[in-house]
Amino acid sequence: MPRMSLHRPVRIARVVMLAVAIGSFALVAVPVGAASLDEIKKRGFMIVATEDDYPPFEFVVDGKPMGYDHELLAILRKTAGFEVRQEILPWQGILPGVTSGKYDIA
Repeated sequence: MPRMSLHRPVRIARVVMLAVAIGSFALVAVPVGAASLDEIKKRGFMIVATEDDYPPFEFVVDGKPMGYDHELLAILRKTAGFEVRQEILPWQGILPGVTSGKYDIA
């Protein structure tokens, strides 16, 4: 029967803690450029980024956006005190667009 070193669990724990620390730093280090609610109200509109290939949340039927997210956008458009603009784009561009400030929300 192979002997298991008592140091191995400690090494694994250290690697996991290091990975969590690096991941946490990466999240904090990324600048978020989306506008605040006050900024959105001041300029009069919000830009929402969505994709169109994630049923049942977002999809297209006969050229019309459909799904849960679009239903929520319809409610937001009725209740917000500002215009809600929507841009449909591939998934790969959504998070970088929000981070850079191109879109306010996704």
